[in-house]
Amino acid sequence: MKTERIIKQQARESMRGNMSVLIAAMGMVALSFLLLEYIEYLVLYFLKAVNFDTGEIIGDKKLIYYIVTAAATVLILFVSPLLNGFLRTAANAALHRKSKAVDVFCFFKSPKLYFKTVLYNFLLAVLFLTVSGALNINTYLETFAPDWYHQDPAWNTDTVLKVIAGVCTLFIKLVVYMVFVHYPLTAHALDENTSVKEGVFVMLAFSVKNFGKLFKLVLSFMGWFALCFFVVPAIYVIPYFSVAALTSANWLFKIDKRGGGI
Repeated sequence: MKTERIIKQQARESMRGNMSVLIAAMGMVALSFLLLEYIEYLVLYFLKAVNFDTGEIIGDKKLIYYIVTAAATVLILFVSPLLNGFLRTAANAALHRKSKAVDVFCFFKSPKLYFKTVLYNFLLAVLFLTVSGALNINTYLETFAPDWYHQDPAWNTDTVLKVIAGVCTLFIKLVVYMVFVHYPLTAHALDENTSVKEGVFVMLAFSVKNFGKLFKLVLSFMGWFALCFFVVPAIYVIPYFSVAALTSANWLFKIDKRGGGI
């Protein structure tokens, strides 16, 4: 039996009796981020900083727009430990086959842990945005070939090239996430004592070493991810993948420790 099949089987077993908790934790995270996004749009609407018909920033309201979006970004960062809490919920299901709804708030239990988690998430976000931004094919096309990039979207060879560029950019972002973000987040979810230095920087060697294993696991879920196009299946798929990813990461961390690694 393939490793991925074993991991997925263990994940399904771990989810028994925990599915409602996992869905509730996921819903809490999603609603929190959606609420912040809604508040951002509401403020921009009342300040008339954006033309919501075209999506363009009003010329003399650019400063207001940037202030509001910056404030919203900071708020998202300070709420981000909820995401770590969801992963802890999945980790408890994976490791102990018992998770609780309050697990989603576990990184808020002390100021020290909370601000450490915020810093952890901030550094990971900066790494992801910096590396994925530097490798964004669409940005280069828009910068160096703006006339071609913004030309009539009629279906032709140029359109196909743009679609290919978009798919490649999306794939690159996925790879960057898998290398720089996935294992640090799972390490912090499995053990809140993981230091910022170890999780964000030292973990990189571990992430590169085990990239192939994670990539195979992601590939094994591609059919499930495709179903998320219909939105509703995501309610099952996201907890399923999260528990599987935590199960896999837990075994890999144990193997690495026995081998003298992280």
